[in-house]
Amino acid sequence: LMLVQGYDTKTSTVVMWGGLATSAWKKSADFFGKRDCFAFMLRPQVEVYHATPTTRRGGGNYQYFHSNTGNGNGGNGMMKTNAKSGTAQGIGFGGSAKQPRFFVSAALDTSYIGKADTSFEDSTRWLPFTPEPGCANGRWLELEGLEVWGLGGATAMEALDSHRDRIRSHLDKARKVDKAAFLGDLRSGLIENKLFVHREQMRGRDGGGDALLDGEDE
Repeated sequence: LMLVQGYDTKTSTVVMWGGLATSAWKKSADFFGKRDCFAFMLRPQVEVYHATPTTRRGGGNYQYFHSNTGNGNGGNGMMKTNAKSGTAQGIGFGGSAKQPRFFVSAALDTSYIGKADTSFEDSTRWLPFTPEPGCANGRWLELEGLEVWGLGGATAMEALDSHRDRIRSHLDKARKVDKAAFLGDLRSGLIENKLFVHREQMRGRDGGGDALLDGEDE
């Protein structure tokens, strides 16, 4: 689950949008994913954009994650694109490889949101944005915040339980004190105590020699 907050400097509008990816993210120059993913908007209006069937012409462009910033340029002023192919550099949903409909640039400084595409439902109430060159169907925003949550299934829960078991095992081992080492620390004075004071007193009475404690070898 990805949640993005952007800011339109021209209209002073805060926009919050996001998307739920049902397929694992992978770096690819092509779209991937399944129809059960969706995008949504929370501010300045609440809308959910369900994925459309892949049979729709130009549909099936659900998830997008492509990053090769070493070959990037400024694209249409903000979008990071590959200098050779013109593909967008970043992560998003819908649209095309050159301009995903819901998009965060690889530089994590800008985001883009579009009104319509062929892979998700259209926006019924478009935002109060003024058109700008190259973005007649959407708007570039300054990126103010980005949050990502992992919502895995049974496999993810098993991995989490295994991780917790390892942590619990390490804590249990740390709680078990090596008794022999602890006794040696006491005897050497590393741990300040008066447990062995009587031994020094006994040396003066019997002419020397260390008294043995229970469990100690001669």
